[in-house]
Amino acid sequence: MTRGVLAATMAREHYEIDAVFDEFSVPPPGVPATDWVPTLTAGLRALRRHIYIEEEIVFPPLRQGALQMPIMVMLTEHGEMWRRMEDRLFVFQSALTRSVS
Repeated sequence: MTRGVLAATMAREHYEIDAVFDEFSVPPPGVPATDWVPTLTAGLRALRRHIYIEEEIVFPPLRQGALQMPIMVMLTEHGEMWRRMEDRLFVFQSALTRSVS
């Protein structure tokens, strides 16, 4: 994959992932959590995949020079996001499990 294709794909994913979370920034009225949790779970998994690709493929060649500090900040932010996503996925899975029981 060329750099241009990778950059375009990553940019598109940012918008797609943001759209999932924007849609649910306020839960839809009258819609039970069991209806919207699967979409949010898919969004979180897409975000985790996106972060992984950034950290393993995109960031390493950028760590040298002027981008070193912004990359370090993003790595810190990614770590915090990852921990929060794990917490949310647990909550979502628990909600789905309770609704089935």
